[in-house]
This record gives sequence, C-alpha cells and structure tokens, in this order.
Amino acid sequence: MTTGNYALKKVKLKRSRHSYLSAGILALLMAIGVSHDLAAQCASAPAPGLCIGGNGPATNGVNINSGETYWFTGVGAFSNGVNLNGGTLRVCGNLNFTTMNYNGGNIIIEAGGTLTINGGGPLGMNGNSIISNSGTLNMNRGIVMQNSNNTIFNAIPTATINMNSGAYSLDINSATSLFINNGTANIHAVITQGNSAGAVCLGPLSCMNLTNMTNNVTNSYNAPIGPGVVRYTGNALLNNALTNTANVVICKATGATMSGSGGFGSATVVEDCPSCSLALPIELLSFEGKQENEGIALKWATAAEIQNDYFTIEKSTDGIHWDGIGNILGAGNSTQTFYYTFKDIYPQKGTQYYRLRQTDFDGTATLSGVISINFETSANTFLIYPNPNRSNRLNILGFDNDAYYTLELKNVTGKLLYIITFNTNSIELPDIGKGIYLLSISSEGDLVSKTFKYIVQ
Repeated sequence: MTTGNYALKKVKLKRSRHSYLSAGILALLMAIGVSHDLAAQCASAPAPGLCIGGNGPATNGVNINSGETYWFTGVGAFSNGVNLNGGTLRVCGNLNFTTMNYNGGNIIIEAGGTLTINGGGPLGMNGNSIISNSGTLNMNRGIVMQNSNNTIFNAIPTATINMNSGAYSLDINSATSLFINNGTANIHAVITQGNSAGAVCLGPLSCMNLTNMTNNVTNSYNAPIGPGVVRYTGNALLNNALTNTANVVICKATGATMSGSGGFGSATVVEDCPSCSLALPIELLSFEGKQENEGIALKWATAAEIQNDYFTIEKSTDGIHWDGIGNILGAGNSTQTFYYTFKDIYPQKGTQYYRLRQTDFDGTATLSGVISINFETSANTFLIYPNPNRSNRLNILGFDNDAYYTLELKNVTGKLLYIITFNTNSIELPDIGKGIYLLSISSEGDLVSKTFKYIVQ
C-alpha cells in the first residue's frame, strides 16, 4: 500500500469576497519557509542584524558616512535628524525624526522596530539608496526614487509601510529603482515612470492599499512567485499596460475608476473588492490518502477559502478517465484552517487515483493535483459497487476465485427476492425497481458473511 501526498498545492481562483488578511496566514507563510529571503524573487534584501557593535548608537544629527553603521534602540526623536552619506542606519527601537539628508546608503528597520520620518516635501532617494523594512515604517512625507539603484523593501509578510496619512506619493522615477512588497503597504499614490518594467514587485499574498495609481511604463508591476494584491479606492491612470501576469491581482474598490489607454494588462481584476484578502486564492495546504480497513480515507486541509461552495472528489483507475464519487461543502469565505475528510468505500484492488475539483459559488472550478493509492484486499473483504446503482449490473470486490459464494437480495422487511451462487466479480441482478434493499454475501459454510444496504435509483 502506498500513501499519496500532495502538499502545499496552490489552487488559484478569481475571487470577489473575503475578510482582512489574518495573522494566521502570515504565520503559515513563515512556517513553510516564506521568510526574509522572499525578497529574492526580485532582489535580495539586506540580511537582518543586531543593534550592537559597528560605530555605536546613533545620536541626534548623526553623520553616517560610507562604511559606517550606526544603530538605534529604545524610544527617541532626533530634532536635527540624520545625514546618511553612504553608510547604514539600523533601527531596532522606535525612532522619530524630521530632517534627513539622504545621499546614499541603507536604512534597515528590523522586525519589531519602528521608524517615523516626518517632513515637508518628498524625501529624495538620490541613487545607491536602500530602505529595508521588516518592522514598521511611517512616512509622513512622499518619496521620490530618482537617479539609479534605489530600492525599497517591505521585506517580510509582517512588515508594514504607512504612507497614507496625507496625500503622499511614492514616485518611482528611474529605470533601476524598485519597490518590493512582501507585507502590507498603505500608500496614498504610487507613480511608476522612468522606463522601469517590473519596478513594483509583489510577494505572494502581499497587500498594497492605495488611493490612486499612475502607470507610465509597460508591465511595471510583477508578481513572479504567487498572487500579490493591489487594492485602490480612487483612480488608476494607466497610460501603459500595467502587467503581463495574472498573479498581479487588482482589488478594485466600489466606486474606483480607471482612465488612460493602457489598461490592467493580464492582471486579475476583482470588482467591488472591500479588502486585499478578498482577492486572494484558496490555499490547499495538503491532500493525502491511505487505506483504512475496507476503504480509502482521503483528507485535505485549506488555509483560506474565498467563495468556496464545495469540493467534488474525483476518482480514476487509469489517471485519464475521471468520475465524481462525492461532494463536500466548503467553508465559503474563511481565513481559518479547515480540515476535510472523505472515505471511498468502493475502492478496487490495485492503484487508483484521486483529485479534488473545487467549485466557487459562481460555478468557477479548479482542479488540485493528483494522488495515487494502492488498495490491497484480503479474503475476508467484500465490497460492492456501484452503490447506489442505476443499472442491474453489480460488481463485487474481495472474493477468492477458488471459492463459491452466495448472494441473497431481500427487501427491507426481510423477504427474499433473489438468490444466486457465484465466483465471479460481476453479477447481473433482476429488475427489482427503485428502492432500498438488503444484500448479503456469504462464503461456503458461512465462514465469511457480510450484509450491505443496497440502493437502486
């Protein structure tokens, strides 16, 4: 006997309803190895580190030159800001400042850290500049990514960028500048220009909440690994096609508009979408099966479900021709982990194949991967199929070809309707009409005997 296993299969569906992305999904992503290296799908974020050593703790008005690393712990505010001239500022505590001269270098916000940057006009990233956030970045001003080699990482699924308390925009204005979002980014507006295809890279299950977006570059948005969501509530000015992949999911809020001649390209667009996670796909965590006594027990688990009406369990003996053998209701809309079970009580001896057909409320259906299970019978095992039956032909599994067996067919009151002795795996029964019957099979000397409820449809 073999046990089939199909783990971490993603079933991608177009959706229209859900709830906010839960901490459970984020924890799940971390548990399956979606970590700081998630950013490697587009570029590698700086490695996480500790706020020790280096050139010591940052102080008010600090100058951070090339090759230098300063860090901050605790809670504080710098009235004279920071002058970043090619070095690294690492934030592990809660730091707030207004004045900043950004002439190149790295700002790294570690998990659990918070950096708040205030100010008047936009903060200019003037080349060879990196902001890597694994905690919380509050930007109370806009950002202009100009010149070459600027990157902003929202590096891990729990990272958050808040840039929407005012009319602040993220302006990606050079061909070698990138914004990589693996967490949640709340931004008033994102402007992509400067001939930078793939300038916005979305990690799987990431969320960008925007008011407006402007796109002047063909295929400026990408999601190479899995679906990432961009939700907007205002207007999308699309002068060029936004993306060439359906993994970019546009969550279009009720009342949101679109202008320009470019359109969304190949993006998956969800209308009247109240939150990012409403547009996310169902996650089939596992699908497996094994022989249990006289049947095959199947089980599967989902991490999240959106508009999931039901599952159909499909079976094949050759891997080509498939029959539905049962339906299981889905959870509808959920961000919780759900576990499902189904038992095939009519397996055949040898290998059979199973898959799941998931059907939405709107009728959209998607198939899972296929698992195979080898079923072994014993001399004491009898199985009949099909049951319920729509014909007179009955198949019997589990008998010994060297022995003879007796089949008795009775009505529910116990009246004997038909009896036959056999040593073959297929029997033609008389036309007995629709109803519920009792069907008993016994071996010579009644050493083996079993009774079934037999349904004729």
